[in-house]
Amino acid sequence: MGVTETNAPESGPARRRIDRVLAPDFIADLAQMSVAELRARRMEADAEENDLSYVRRVLHGRLDMLDAEIDRRSSRRDSPDVVAEVVRILSTPAPTLGRGSRSLPGQPSRLAEHRRAVERLIADPAVSYVTALSDEGLQQVRAQLATQERQVSDQRRQVQAVVDLMSKELTVRHRNGEAGVNNLLA
Repeated sequence: MGVTETNAPESGPARRRIDRVLAPDFIADLAQMSVAELRARRMEADAEENDLSYVRRVLHGRLDMLDAEIDRRSSRRDSPDVVAEVVRILSTPAPTLGRGSRSLPGQPSRLAEHRRAVERLIADPAVSYVTALSDEGLQQVRAQLATQERQVSDQRRQVQAVVDLMSKELTVRHRNGEAGVNNLLA
């Protein structure tokens, strides 16, 4: 999916947004940055967080389907109604956001790229046809997706830390009048 690396490169030009946002120089000298640059970088980091959240939600959906199949097999139900189970999973509301969680509006900024990644994931027979997998195969696919989800979640937490640092700096600037409306109009 292109989002599984957890550390940004230490040097050299970063091409991917995730690499730029997590590069040490992205948040270096925040106090010296102009308000416009600070806002632009925070928007870039917000967009990356939104994209990572999208990928994470897709992975959670697939994991929910795998877990449902594992549960169905462990309960020894004879007549699996896979369609009904998928409908139940997809219609279950997402958990409410806890304290400190973020709600990011809109679609991911790189929607076409993410759709291709999701299509590759869905096209994988091991993920799409869970009822055809052996018990061992089911557990292997689940472990792979869980690893991928942890990597995406780790990256998302790192990006959130960057957003938080920038937001704190902007808050300081608002308090001392540097980032007020009057400065925007000047």
